[in-house]
Amino acid sequence: MSTHVSIKKLLILLAATLMMLPAISASDNHSFDTNICLPQEKVYLHFDNTSYYHGDKIWFKAYVVLAPTHGMTPLSQTLYVELLNPGGKVIEKKTLRITNGQCHGDFTLSQLRFYSGYYEVRAYTKYMLTSVTT
Repeated sequence: MSTHVSIKKLLILLAATLMMLPAISASDNHSFDTNICLPQEKVYLHFDNTSYYHGDKIWFKAYVVLAPTHGMTPLSQTLYVELLNPGGKVIEKKTLRITNGQCHGDFTLSQLRFYSGYYEVRAYTKYMLTSVTT
């Protein structure tokens, strides 16, 4: 009877080990790409001009699409758009509602402490900020 109990314990231990094997191998393998299952979004910004001066408005339209198909995204509802000065500091931020994968907005350059240089406009969704660390 002790042999029967030992075999039963061995089978339970073997089953538990096999169930844990995928979790152990996924956490130990640093080259494992966990983003494969997550859909990726892209934001395309369309501006009304190529350069702007003090007092101008930077008008833009945003298209938020799914990366593999380039179809309008149903995932995100909010787009964050930031205007950065040449030093990389965020000087103005807009929060826009995405409808059918599109939204639009503007930045007014007259209300900013403005100096010449190359400014950057950055746009993203919260979904784009999520990342899985391995």
